[in-house]
Amino acid sequence: MVILEQTPDVAKATVVIGLVIRKPLDIVRACFAHIHAQELPPGVHLKRHVILDTEDPEVIHEAADIFCRPGDIVECEATVSEGDFSDTGPITHHWTAPAMARVGALKNRILQRALADAASAVWLVDADLLCDSGTLKSLWYADNPVVSAVFWTRWNSPDLHAAPQVWLRHPYQLDGRGYPNEAAFRRKLLTRQLTTVWGLGACTLIRRSALEAGVSFAYIPGVPQEGMMAGEDRHFCLRCESLHIPMVADPWPHIYHCYHVAEISQLAARAQSLVGIRSKDVTNVKWVNVRLKLLEPVPTGPGQFGLVPAHVQRV
Repeated sequence: MVILEQTPDVAKATVVIGLVIRKPLDIVRACFAHIHAQELPPGVHLKRHVILDTEDPEVIHEAADIFCRPGDIVECEATVSEGDFSDTGPITHHWTAPAMARVGALKNRILQRALADAASAVWLVDADLLCDSGTLKSLWYADNPVVSAVFWTRWNSPDLHAAPQVWLRHPYQLDGRGYPNEAAFRRKLLTRQLTTVWGLGACTLIRRSALEAGVSFAYIPGVPQEGMMAGEDRHFCLRCESLHIPMVADPWPHIYHCYHVAEISQLAARAQSLVGIRSKDVTNVKWVNVRLKLLEPVPTGPGQFGLVPAHVQRV
């Protein structure tokens, strides 16, 4: 008897949604609701791996109550370091180097477990993001080893202009790499086309090919660990670059980042604005996601034929 391998139209893929949580209950509850509302691509099913980097009993109870399906993993850190992170710094969030290193180690734990469990991909999501229901589907169909959904944040003050969480040069420069200035890069993202970047994070789909290649949030020896360069996302991106793994920004999804404490009061209104946004886009025919794949080889020379890779286009 010969057992045939599953064909692509019936093969199942597992995506692990990974969350490291150290946020107040209101933000966490809103994030969980949007995670549960995700539309799944055909043949994809979810597992969730949640690490609670908090001692807040309400958040712990909420997570235990929601993530209770077979395959879900909920971990509570035995000890939580106090004072190494705050949502209410003098200008923006107050991150210390130990806090960023700890978060990187926890994210690595999620990646390692997914790799051991033969997951097809990991979707790492920050707990203060509200993602529209088409976010995971958009990242999946982007068909890249590392792709991050783009969102815009008023980093230093709720009153200042917003900036993306993807960048071109470390630690956070939005020019160079072929873009003459920051405005040119912003304009490219606003076209909502898939865009090659050299820095990303917070809402990232990592395919198994990248996991097997050795992507990691661990610090790279010899790279400065001062200021923003102590951020685990910087070292993840540098490692991707050293492994020749392309990184792509996907500006297609609609995402709200509840970054400042003062913005918590807007959560209900922001959550409501994201309801049904994907179906509204389709009805108005504003944006179309196309994946072109030739079914047969094409001529490449005299008597020679070859396969053409699939092409993803947002129009």
